[in-house]
Amino acid sequence: MTSKLRARTAASSRSRTAAHLDLIELWAIGQYVDGLVRGELRRHGLSGELLALLAHLGRTGPQTIRELSTALGQAFMTVSDHVSKLERVGEVQRIDHPRDGRSRLVVLTAAGRNRAEAGVPHVRTVLDAIERHLSGDLRAVRASAEDLRNAVQLAFEELEGEEA
Repeated sequence: MTSKLRARTAASSRSRTAAHLDLIELWAIGQYVDGLVRGELRRHGLSGELLALLAHLGRTGPQTIRELSTALGQAFMTVSDHVSKLERVGEVQRIDHPRDGRSRLVVLTAAGRNRAEAGVPHVRTVLDAIERHLSGDLRAVRASAEDLRNAVQLAFEELEGEEA
């Protein structure tokens, strides 16, 4: 192997390793955020279980299981199981889709809305703590996070679409 080829191969390997480490770093960030939010909610006697699903419905309004799956980055059957669990405890209900007779929409009930709203101040506490430790312009960080979320969501739709 020539020295130029060796150098190119080493650079390519470092690049792949860096990309791999970046993805692991993002995964770790997600784990940290999950732990921080769950811990803050638990300290206040609240359950974080499925709170993201309830909060999402609170922001967006009724959605199909497929839409929830895509928005939350979870497999269709996982979200379907979660919705069934929330339906059993009266926090969501399924209604007929007004424009698509084959689909059903998941909607929040008053109990689901109450639980989602009870978590807001505690999630905000975590967000405020994270923002205090960010360096750089907060608007730029938020724009980058939104761009990353969109890219990850599109990748999820692409890869999950292969399984369907």
